[in-house]
Amino acid sequence: GLVLSALFMVADIGSGYQLREGAHFLTNFVFSYYNLEFAAGCWLGGLLSGSFKRTPLKTSVSLAMLLIGCLAFILSGLVEVYALRTGSENPGFVHYYEFVTYGLSSVLIVGGAAFLEKRHQIQINRALVILGAASFSIYLTHYSILSVLTKAIQAVGISNFGFQTVSMVLACAVAVFIGCIAHFYIEKRLVAILRNRLITKRL
Repeated sequence: GLVLSALFMVADIGSGYQLREGAHFLTNFVFSYYNLEFAAGCWLGGLLSGSFKRTPLKTSVSLAMLLIGCLAFILSGLVEVYALRTGSENPGFVHYYEFVTYGLSSVLIVGGAAFLEKRHQIQINRALVILGAASFSIYLTHYSILSVLTKAIQAVGISNFGFQTVSMVLACAVAVFIGCIAHFYIEKRLVAILRNRLITKRL
């Protein structure tokens, strides 16, 4: 599946970004570059639990990864907002620009932070730990929730910039809260059920 996703991206770039735009929604979904970003996360997890489990990276290397990743992420956003979004007439290029820049930056950020924690056993605030554990459920639910809340804000007719900003901040907070509920009451139960069945079946 990952190989097919990569080949689809290469074919799309080779076609001048026409393949993805002309493809069916499900095709773009199945062969999305998000698959490769998930794979990068799995790869980092493998490094943390495998090659670098006993001998994590040096603090200086981990810190450099984290700082470079943060700076690259911010710079990527500034370039996208002030150069690509306003001046580019090729959304296909922007699509892959996001994959490369944000994807690689995120790998550096997550990897650097994880390796730092591995070496120094950093104590993380419990609320942040809960948000991290619930991040997948938040990711899966946030889009539909924010879509509904954004339409509600527009329907109310809020036009003032300050009120719009506050409304969107509250909408994001609601999306995170609902994602956490989904984590505790749906995701964790599903994981427990599947783990028990898979382990029982394996035994």
